[in-house]
Amino acid sequence: MDLTFRQLALIVAIDDHGSLSRAAASLGLTQPAASMQLQRTQHQLDVELVERSGRQLALTLRGRRIAGHARRLLDSRAEFDAVVEGFRREDAGVMRVGCLAYGAGLIMTPILRRFTERRPDLRIERSQASLDNHLAGLSSGDVDVAFGFGPIEDEAVDFRVLFQDTTLVAIPNDNVLARRAVVDVEDIIGLPILGDDGDGQAWQEYWLALAYRDGRAPDVAGRLRTVEMHLEAVAMGRGISIVSRQTALLYHWSGVAFVRLRGVPPVPHWIAWRRGNAAAAVQELVECAAEVSARSQRAVAGAGRIP
Repeated sequence: MDLTFRQLALIVAIDDHGSLSRAAASLGLTQPAASMQLQRTQHQLDVELVERSGRQLALTLRGRRIAGHARRLLDSRAEFDAVVEGFRREDAGVMRVGCLAYGAGLIMTPILRRFTERRPDLRIERSQASLDNHLAGLSSGDVDVAFGFGPIEDEAVDFRVLFQDTTLVAIPNDNVLARRAVVDVEDIIGLPILGDDGDGQAWQEYWLALAYRDGRAPDVAGRLRTVEMHLEAVAMGRGISIVSRQTALLYHWSGVAFVRLRGVPPVPHWIAWRRGNAAAAVQELVECAAEVSARSQRAVAGAGRIP
C-alpha cells in the first residue's frame, strides 16, 4: 500500500474544497484524472473515502481521519523539502531574507551587515512584504528567514523575539488627542480605526486592540496592506492606526502625530524561520540578529531612553 504524496494531496484538497472539480483545479489536475486517482486510492486502501450529499462531495468519517494524517505527512514533506532546498541555496551562496514592511526597524541593516561580515560567502537576497503577508514569504517558502513584528500564529514557524517596542497610536494632527504625550486605550475605543488586511485572525485582532476594548466592537474604517497606506489614511482623517515606535522613527508623515498608547503591551519584533530548517546559515543569521539586538538594547538602557 504505497500511496504517493499526490494521492494524499487530493484527499486533503477534497476535504478543503468539498468538490472534486475544485480539488482537482487546486492541484492542477483535470476532473477525470482526479476521479481516476481517487478511485485508485480507495482501491489501494480498501476504504470508502468520499460520499455525496446532493451536489456536494464530502469525506466519510474514515476519510476525514485519513485526511488528518495526510495533512501531517504533507506538512512533514514540506518541511523536509524546505530543509533540503535551504542546503542547496546555502551551497549556491544565497540567503533569502524577507522583511515585513521595515523588518527589524533601525537594527535591520546592522544585523544584515554583521551577518555579511560573518558569512562573506553568502549573498543576501532581500525582499519586502506587505501587511497581508505578515510572515514575509516564510510560510510559502519564498524566503529562508523573515523579520517582522506583531503576533505569530503559524505552528510551522519558529521565531525569536529580538526586542519589544513601545506601542503608539497614529492620530490625525487636528485631533485633540494629538496634543497629548500619552493616551489611554480607553480614549481611542470609540474612534474609527484602520485594520490590516492580514492572513490570520490573531494578527487582525492584535492591531485593533480587540483584547482591550471591554467587549466593544471596533469601528473598522478600512483594512490596508502597507504602512504607507495606513499613514496616508490617518492624515486624511479616515481613522487612527496602532503602530510600533519603529514606525514613528522610520516614517515622518505630514498630518500624522504619533502618541504613546498606554494600556496595550509593547509590540514584539522578531526573526523567524521554518521549523526544522537546520541550515547553518539560518542559525548564524539568528545569532547575529540576537547579538545586534542585545547590543542595541544595552545602548538604549545606558542612554536612559524609553525602550
